[in-house]
Order: sequence, then C-alpha cells, then structure tokens
Amino acid sequence: MLANEKITENRIITDRFLAIMYQLIGLRKIKTKKQFAESVGLASSNIYRMEIENTMNVPLYAIRMAYERYNINLEYIFTGKGKMFNE
Repeated sequence: MLANEKITENRIITDRFLAIMYQLIGLRKIKTKKQFAESVGLASSNIYRMEIENTMNVPLYAIRMAYERYNINLEYIFTGKGKMFNE
C-alpha cells in the first residue's frame, strides 16, 4: 500500500467513525459530541481535529471502545460494508 493510499484509507475510517457518532446523536443514545468523545477515551478537541481540521485520524483504542460501548460493526468501520451497528 502506498503512503497516499494509507492516508486516504485512514481518513475514510475516520469519516465512518464520525458518521457513527452522528447516528448515535440522531438515535439519542448520546447527547453531544463531547459525551461521545469522552465515552471512547478522546478529548472533545480530538473530535474537532478529526472533523473540522482533518489533522487527526481516529485511534484504534477509540474504535475498540466504541465497539465495546455501542456495539458498532467493525466490518462497517473498516470496509464500509454492512450496517453501522451489530444487532
């Protein structure tokens, strides 16, 4: 995998992670971005850096914590296939 492909893939995974956050807000499972950030071990400023500045990609530990807390579908987060959440 080339460096540019890796950067693009990381950005796509980060975008899916943010989409999950918005879905959780829409479903009223969480109220705010800050609440989501804290629940997956991130500072709220990290969400801003991922979402607005595009200077940070989602760390694996945050994906793991989102999986444990919100039952996200890991196949979705890494490949875009399937539903956002496991049944």
